[in-house]
Amino acid sequence: MHWGKLSVCEGLTETKNMRKVLIIDDDTPVQQMLALISGLNGMETTCTKSILEATQELGRQKFDICLLDVQLPDGYGIHLIDAIRTRSPETKIIITSGDAVVMQDVAQLYPDVTMIPKPFNASDFLPYFESR
Repeated sequence: MHWGKLSVCEGLTETKNMRKVLIIDDDTPVQQMLALISGLNGMETTCTKSILEATQELGRQKFDICLLDVQLPDGYGIHLIDAIRTRSPETKIIITSGDAVVMQDVAQLYPDVTMIPKPFNASDFLPYFESR
């Protein structure tokens, strides 16, 4: 699902200059919330629900930010970290999970990846979405 520019942002930013965010989460309400706040901050947003869909999007374009849920229908989202880094080393990776043990393990393996525990608030993402 590609959200692109949300209607509230029409005319504020040219698409070619927009920062891009890839949201990889199988929870539709979470996708919608994150797409809304990223769009309101002038970002072009693409949403996927699986590792397969995310891999396809990563092959098509580079993203400034990837928001990655750990538990996905076709595997663990953390398996995408290396693929994201290979494709675009400068991409900011943000992991979300409700499992504190998983978050701790991921933090040890990938100390430069940002962790945001579930449940979260939209405001937790604002520092990463705000225009630069």
